[in-house]
Amino acid sequence: MKNTILLAVLAAVTLAQPKRPVEEFATSAGPVRITIINHASMMIEGGGQVIQVDPVGAQRYAALPQADIILITHTHPDHLDAAAVEKTSKPKALILGPESVAKALPGTTILRNGESRQAGRWRIEAVPAYNLVRGPAPGAFYHPKGDGNGYVLTFGGKRFYIAGDTENIPELAALKDIEAAFLPVNLPFTMTPEEAAAAARIIKPRFVYPYHSRGSDLSVMVKALEGSGIEVRLRDWYQPGDDVAPAKPAPAPPEAAKPAAAKPAAQPPVISPEVLADQRVTFRLRAPNAAEVLIAGDFWLDQNRREKLVKDAQGVWSITLGPFFPDIYSYYFIIDGTAFPDPSNGAIKPGISTTQSVFTVPGEQMSFLEVANVPHGEVRIVHFHSAVVGAVRRMHIYFPPGYEAGQARYPAMYLLHGGGDDDAGWTAIGRAHLILDNLIAAGKAKPMIVVMPAIWALAPPVPADQREANNALFCRFLVQDVIPFVEKNYRVLGTPENRAFGGLSYPNILPDCWIPNIEKFNYIGFTSNGLNAERIAHYERLYPGVLDNPANVKRVKVYIGDGVNAMTFAAAKNLAEDLKRRGYDTVFTMTQGIHGWPWFRRYFAEFAQLVFK
Repeated sequence: MKNTILLAVLAAVTLAQPKRPVEEFATSAGPVRITIINHASMMIEGGGQVIQVDPVGAQRYAALPQADIILITHTHPDHLDAAAVEKTSKPKALILGPESVAKALPGTTILRNGESRQAGRWRIEAVPAYNLVRGPAPGAFYHPKGDGNGYVLTFGGKRFYIAGDTENIPELAALKDIEAAFLPVNLPFTMTPEEAAAAARIIKPRFVYPYHSRGSDLSVMVKALEGSGIEVRLRDWYQPGDDVAPAKPAPAPPEAAKPAAAKPAAQPPVISPEVLADQRVTFRLRAPNAAEVLIAGDFWLDQNRREKLVKDAQGVWSITLGPFFPDIYSYYFIIDGTAFPDPSNGAIKPGISTTQSVFTVPGEQMSFLEVANVPHGEVRIVHFHSAVVGAVRRMHIYFPPGYEAGQARYPAMYLLHGGGDDDAGWTAIGRAHLILDNLIAAGKAKPMIVVMPAIWALAPPVPADQREANNALFCRFLVQDVIPFVEKNYRVLGTPENRAFGGLSYPNILPDCWIPNIEKFNYIGFTSNGLNAERIAHYERLYPGVLDNPANVKRVKVYIGDGVNAMTFAAAKNLAEDLKRRGYDTVFTMTQGIHGWPWFRRYFAEFAQLVFK
């Protein structure tokens, strides 16, 4: 009789559970199933393991399998419910969370921002989740930095990002190869639909799931992501009859006795940046609790210029600047002393340092940067093993139009990025491939292969006292690994007259590699960099007679481009004068520019037209 009653109770509980949406993903290690439970709670299954994320409401878990792993993002009661954790845990379940959760929930293993661990077949990484501008009072945030976690879960080669409660923070730019991203969308605690869409454009997942989204108009997010290639999946996170609250010490009052919660007033979307017809640009930022907001960018002719934004009654800061010359520009906000990209702008300047936002002022003067109706080359991302570094390294390589279809061999340029970038820099923001497509089509540049390796022989950011070591190792890597690999595997003309070397110069890396290997390159190009007299004397001590060798003077052609408002200009001018004095065929382009990408691109375009002729 007792067994009959027990079975009847279990059957009733099971029937009472709503049918929850389930998402399934194929991986190399078998399927991953994600069951949507409620609000911010979900269950993930794969490899015979069950993971519960932010379980809340013990009643919801009566008919669900118990968890091997429980992930808690932070301590707010819609994410942390001790009774639900107890209900869904296996006896030896691994509970992971930030330090704040460990203090509130005994038995939690601390996993801080930036830390990761292997749990069975799952790799679990804790990533930052916090507010940039939103909080209950000036200087306070609903989710302080370091207090909560987001999580990236990797299984069978697929990566799943669960954001927790966050805004569109700079760290999102570091998330790569995400299969599915779960992003919170609700005010006043996390993001607007527009901000969540901008965050998705930064992360670039295959699928994005808005969650933690009660009361939000998700159609706005869907519209904002049209044409992005990201599939927005709207699912039912709030099923009728399933809106239970976390267990409390005392019974809650009847629903009818509760006062209705005040619904936050709808806020109009923030449009930023807004490029006006007269080539001025308006920048906006909703930050009602910020005391000061500044803007910095590469659109001025002053390397360190900053301007203050003005706040309106709705807490939106704004400023209109310009007009600006047609080009692609980057910028960032400085909110109470800390730099942030524009959360309303999903276009990001990639790199390894400060995350910045990007916008375009259209016009004929920047047509050389645009995709035109001309034959296009191909950019390949190439991974190969470096004997010098002792690890797999990556580089981007541009192949000119017609390379695949023909048998011709081509000259090669080896192009270096700067200290804030990686090997993607010259294509992702420099647009070197489009510049070359357009120049080749116009007959202004010879078809060439451009090899863009990463300069980081040591892991970035490289401390100042290790720069010389990084440069020395990179030069060996370039000469002993990169050039031989390219000349063995691609149709390259491997002679000095068919090699060019140039680009940006993370302190002295370009001349550090060029001068001891001057016999390998007939063309050298400095795009907003140079050498002071002391550094030239340093090379003359290390490599006596090399710069004055008549054969080198006769053979090597030099290009140097820089702007009078760049911090590198004095060194560029000094190098140009020195090499001209020695007799080198030297072209020195002097502009009004600063040290920034709008000018780097133009110098590269000039250099590309001078080589191999």
